[in-house]
Amino acid sequence: MLIYFLQDFYDEIADQIFKLREQREKCTVNTAARDAQIARINELAKKSRTEEGLTEAEKAEQAALRREYIDEMKAAGITVIHKCVAVKHALKAQSIGCDMVVIDGYEAAGHIGAFNTGTIVLTPSAVKALSIPVITAGGVCDGRSMAAALMLGAEGVYMGTRFFMTKECPASEEIKQELAAKYGELDTYIGLHPYKNDTRFVLNSLMKEVAGLEAAGEPFEKVAPFVAGYRTHKFTQGGKELDEGSLCIGENIGLIKDVPTVEELINSMMSECEAQLNRFN
Repeated sequence: MLIYFLQDFYDEIADQIFKLREQREKCTVNTAARDAQIARINELAKKSRTEEGLTEAEKAEQAALRREYIDEMKAAGITVIHKCVAVKHALKAQSIGCDMVVIDGYEAAGHIGAFNTGTIVLTPSAVKALSIPVITAGGVCDGRSMAAALMLGAEGVYMGTRFFMTKECPASEEIKQELAAKYGELDTYIGLHPYKNDTRFVLNSLMKEVAGLEAAGEPFEKVAPFVAGYRTHKFTQGGKELDEGSLCIGENIGLIKDVPTVEELINSMMSECEAQLNRFN
């Protein structure tokens, strides 16, 4: 039987936050050098996806830069967690020294990749292939889905949409209540596919415009203003109309019909997860 002591749980999170702050202070680097390092990593990653690809020397440079970047983090005592949308990416993350991975099923919000693999297949596939811990993301929003992830072999769960739909989220209450009352699992839109950047958004009038531009074969430059960061920031700056901006929301919005506090959410998830797992005792 699983037993969770919530006060200890909250205290542990607080302790971890303070530890992360201390670790960040230890991880002092030359900012200009770090920016150049990241720019080069991104440059090589972009070239690797072209027809030309990388030379053997560039592949070696790419591996060395990635290793150096992660080693700096780990030397400062930081746990490195990489988010992946495919097992092959998770294996790469493991090979370069990541401590654990978040495996992101196709049901998730935001950047979901183009592999179309759902959580129920992706999670056990990753668990089977990896020797580092796997955390499940995509579709998780309550104790039932948390129990399912654990049964599939995950060590924990990662949630975005569910935490967006809590009192503490800085988005307006009007937006959250509208999502809870009117939106279901079919009310999302996978945009940016023509530009190889599949991203799941809430399906609002803005995304319908994006869909029209994509269908017409417009270049990304025409679409970019519709999905720019400031469009999302509207929701944390007092915006009360869902059609005002672009918002990444997972398919599990269809299961979320309330806006609790984070404490209420965690309490209910833990209780429901325990009850579901105890069904098999």
